[in-house]
Amino acid sequence: MTTNSSFETALALQRDGDITKAAGIYERLVRVNPNDSQALHYLGLAYMQLGNLPGASAVLERSLNVDPADANALNDYGIVKSKLGENERALQLFDRALALNSCHIDALSNVAAVLNSQRLPYEALPYLERLSALQPDSVETSFRLAQTCLKLGDADRAIAGLRRIIDLQPDHGRARLLLGEALESVGRFTQARALYLAVLRRDDNNIVALSRLLGLPEGEPEQAWVDKARDLVHSRTTADSDRIRLRLALGQHYDRNGAYAEAFENFRAGRALKFAKAPFDTRGYTHTIDRLIATFTPELFSALPRHGVKSDRPIFIVGMPRSGTTLVEQILASHSKVAGGGELTAMMTIDSQIHHLRGARRPYPEGIRDLETPDLERMAEQYLRRLDRVSKTADRVTDKQPFNFIHLGLIAVLLPRAQIIHCRRDPLDTCLSCYFTSFAEEFQFANDLNTVGKYYLDYHRLMAHWRRALSIPVLEVQYEDLVSNTARVVGEVLDHCQLPWEDSCLAFQDTRRSVRTPSRWQVRQPIYSRSVGRWKNYDAYLQPLKEMLSAIMA
Repeated sequence: MTTNSSFETALALQRDGDITKAAGIYERLVRVNPNDSQALHYLGLAYMQLGNLPGASAVLERSLNVDPADANALNDYGIVKSKLGENERALQLFDRALALNSCHIDALSNVAAVLNSQRLPYEALPYLERLSALQPDSVETSFRLAQTCLKLGDADRAIAGLRRIIDLQPDHGRARLLLGEALESVGRFTQARALYLAVLRRDDNNIVALSRLLGLPEGEPEQAWVDKARDLVHSRTTADSDRIRLRLALGQHYDRNGAYAEAFENFRAGRALKFAKAPFDTRGYTHTIDRLIATFTPELFSALPRHGVKSDRPIFIVGMPRSGTTLVEQILASHSKVAGGGELTAMMTIDSQIHHLRGARRPYPEGIRDLETPDLERMAEQYLRRLDRVSKTADRVTDKQPFNFIHLGLIAVLLPRAQIIHCRRDPLDTCLSCYFTSFAEEFQFANDLNTVGKYYLDYHRLMAHWRRALSIPVLEVQYEDLVSNTARVVGEVLDHCQLPWEDSCLAFQDTRRSVRTPSRWQVRQPIYSRSVGRWKNYDAYLQPLKEMLSAIMA
C-alpha cells in the first residue's frame, strides 16, 4: 500500500479538482512500482474523471490483479464498466464488492442504478431496501426507493415514502412531481392537480408540472396556465425537449375541449421536433418482421424440441399501443385468481440472450433453431420466476407488454400453455392515438404519421402470419366490440383464460391497482364509447394515412 508523500500530494490534488496533475504523479508512482495497487486504483479513478475510460479500465484491472479483495476498487471498476456499456460485467464487479462488504454503500447504490437502467426494477428493489436501511435519513435514497416501487406498481408504498420526503423537505420538487404521478396512477387526479399547482407556485416555469397539469383528464386548468404554456412554447429560450413536452400537453388540452385544429397543430409541431431528433428506421423494422416470418414457420414449431415446463400461469395481452391492452388487463386483474403484472420486460429481453446460450450460433430470431431442450427450459423457467415477483399465489399473472406481439413465436415455443389475447382497434383510431399520446417510453415510430402507418402495416402483416403459423390459440378482442358488448366479450376473455365468471370483472374501474400507462384515466371509468371513431375529428389531416391503410381497411 502506498504511504509516501507523493501519493498524499496526488490525493490532495485529486480532491481539489486538479485531476491531470494528480494523474501524472500516480503514473510516476506506478512506473516505480508496477504492483502498487493503491496508486493503480487512484490512477484509474483519475482516468475515469478525465474521461479516459479504456485507460481507467486497464489500470483498475491491474490494481485488482494485485489486490483482488479491494471492495472499493471493485466498485470503481464496476462504475467504469457500466460507463463503457458493459453492464453485465459491472454487475459482477459490484456483487464481488458486496460479497466482501455487504454494507458497501456505493456498490449497493450502483448495482441498483444499473439494474434500473436495464429496466429491471424487481431486481433493483432489494438493493435499494438494504441501502435505505443503512441510510434511513437519506432523502435521495428514499426517493430512488419510491421511484422503483412506483415502477413495480406498488403505488401505496411509493406514495407513503414520497409524503415522508415532502414532510422532511417541503421544497423537494421532484418528490412532489413523482407523488403527483403516483396519485394519477391510482386515479386520484384531484390530489395530483394540487401537487402540480404547488410546484408551479414555487416555480411557474416548471415544464414538467405545467405539462402534467394541462394533461390531466379531469377538470380544466386556469386559462393563465394555458397562456403560460403557449408563451413558453414560442420562447427562444425554451429547450426543444421542453417545447415537445408542452406541445403534446397543449394538444391534449385542446383535444379535450374540442378545439381540434389547435390540438392537431400542437401534436404535429411536437412530434415533428421529436422525429427530427430521432427518426424511425422503417426499413430496418420491416426487415426484422421479414426475419421473424421467415424463421417461425409451422415446420419450425414441429421441429423444435419439446420441454417439460407446462405452466399455464402467464396471460399475454398483446397488440398495438392504444388498442385496449390496459383495459383488458384491468378487467382480468379484477378477477380474484389473477394478478396484473403490467408491462413486463422479461420476454422482451429473453430474445437478446439466445445467441449467448450454449449451442446458439446465431442471433435471434434465427438462433432459436440452434437451441436444445435445456436451453428452452432455462428460458421458460426464468420467465416464470419473473411472474413470481408479481405474485406467488395468483393462479394467473398478466403481462400486458403490447410489443410482445413481436415475440408470439418465442412465447409459443417456451410457454405452450400460456394464454394469449390480441387486442385490436380501428387502425385509424389506433394510429392517431399513438401519434397523440405522450408515452413514458420513447416510441420513435409514433413521431410521424407516415411511420406510424408503416409500423401498423408491418404489425398487421406479422399478426396475420401468427394466425397461420402458431400452434397455440390466440383470442382476438376487438376494442369496439368490448365497448358495445362488454359482458359478452368479458365472458369470452374469461373462458379463453379458463377462469370462472366474476361480476367484479365488469366493475373493473373499482379495482385498486397502480396503472402507469397513458390509459390510467380510462381504466378508472366505466366502459364508454367516446374513443370509438375519434379519428373523424381529424379527418381533414389524415388523407395520406387513410390511403396507406386502405388495403387493410377494405
